[in-house]
Amino acid sequence: MSKSNPAKDIFERSGTRYGDYYLDFVRDNQFAHKNKSTVGILEYELPNIIQAVTLAKNARLWPRVKEFGAKLAHFLDDQAYWFTWKNVAQWAIEAADHLNDAKAKAETMGNMGTVLVRLGRWDEAQRYYEQSLGLFRQIGDTYSEALTLSDLGAVSFDKGDWGVSLNLYDQSLTIFKQLEDKSEIADVLINIAALYSSIGNWADARKNLEECIGTFNEVGDPIGEAMALSNLGSVYLNEGKLDDAVQVYRKALAVFDEMGDRHNAGRVYTNLGNVYSSKGEWQRAIEFYERDLFICRELGDQEGLATTLMSIGATYRLQSRWDEATINLKQASVIFRQLGDLHGLSQTLNNLGNVFLQQESFEEALDCYQEDLIICRQIGDRPGESTTLNNLGLVYSRINHEQDAIDCYVQGLHISRGLGDRSDESYLLSNLGSLHLALGHITEARGCLEDSLVICCELGDRHGESTNLMNLGTIYRNQGDADKALIFYQDSLALKQALNDELGEAEVKASIGGLYLDQGRKNEAVATLEEALRILQHLGSPLWSQVSKWLLEAKE
Repeated sequence: MSKSNPAKDIFERSGTRYGDYYLDFVRDNQFAHKNKSTVGILEYELPNIIQAVTLAKNARLWPRVKEFGAKLAHFLDDQAYWFTWKNVAQWAIEAADHLNDAKAKAETMGNMGTVLVRLGRWDEAQRYYEQSLGLFRQIGDTYSEALTLSDLGAVSFDKGDWGVSLNLYDQSLTIFKQLEDKSEIADVLINIAALYSSIGNWADARKNLEECIGTFNEVGDPIGEAMALSNLGSVYLNEGKLDDAVQVYRKALAVFDEMGDRHNAGRVYTNLGNVYSSKGEWQRAIEFYERDLFICRELGDQEGLATTLMSIGATYRLQSRWDEATINLKQASVIFRQLGDLHGLSQTLNNLGNVFLQQESFEEALDCYQEDLIICRQIGDRPGESTTLNNLGLVYSRINHEQDAIDCYVQGLHISRGLGDRSDESYLLSNLGSLHLALGHITEARGCLEDSLVICCELGDRHGESTNLMNLGTIYRNQGDADKALIFYQDSLALKQALNDELGEAEVKASIGGLYLDQGRKNEAVATLEEALRILQHLGSPLWSQVSKWLLEAKE
């Protein structure tokens, strides 16, 4: 006599019609979330839908569970119900196992990989994608094999394994070229361009994106073309070509608006905000961010909402508007914690730590950076780990834990050089050089700062260039070479002013004022220090107290 299944008996007596109703409902409305007027349909019924899936799973009605898993994936992903999606995907994998359906298992394991990417759990995501890849190869599904290779390339990219990432993208590209699938070729080229952009290889990034734009235009995919344009705008932004970035972003925005793609239009608004933030046009940046906030709230896009709040917080930080920066960043951190998005939380903690550091709230900054470091190591985020070690070094140097600071900088340099991340390497070298300068290690300081300056010039990093010029000026000042020091300071000041970096401008002017004071040029010292003090008081920077002392000394 076969063993009975009480859950199945109950389901068949009272739940079959309930399950059938909601499976049909999901079939009919699986893409309702793409339209803002119908997204509420699935939202409202979601608790009942998940109850229907749970009943089907408990009753071991595996075909039903498998279909629920496949049909709900897009909605649960787009609306950031990632923990719910993780449970449904796990049940769908179990269903595929019971049904001996290798294709369904491969697809669902791929979905599980995507869930884990959303949650920032990259090592786990990689394992699921690898199992999915093996199954697709086993059943001879080359198209899905290529998609999964691209997914694996994206995970390796997130982890900073850029050589591995490029190899996986190349494998994916080779298959899509064999299949003559131009749209998928263009998608992979977008990913490759993002990789090149991350390592400062702007020429190859632009080359790949320009090819993408042409391909999407050829196949009649305006959304794909606009996505490539948006990514090209980001390359220009990273290069410091801000006017070019605005022009390209606006082209992308026009397409998204015409196609009614509110989600991607919102992303472009935030990118435009980033451009104007880089220009120092703070209010205009905030206006663009707020447009994206409106769209995110309208669409229920919690991930986008948190990301934009983080950008707003970072912009307020650049203005030294500490309270507004803290409020927005804390709101972002709450949302990322609720979503379980560890990568987003890590980035927010890093920004929040920067706010506390600039206010000289060292204990709070240390707490943020230490939690961030734990997350980066947990999810395998090597670039993030390097950045956080750099920031920890900044805190330790300010609280006179010089050896701890040096250790952090050296660890960060080891990671950034291993990754080939020239931008991060230059930043770490600059900070290590500044610390050596403060400790009187002139030879070590000059070596670090000159190496950093070379990299900044290669990458077009004008912010980094201006900082290194200022610190090298201080070295020459300390060595008694006032003429050379002044040249470096003036070059740094010109860059700071061009970048609308008020705090940096005040710091350089304070250094120039100190140099004039060393030379006994008291009138020039007083005028320059007063200019620096005026800016620092306006910004509320703690540095104003030190500059005030120098000014009093100059007036004696």
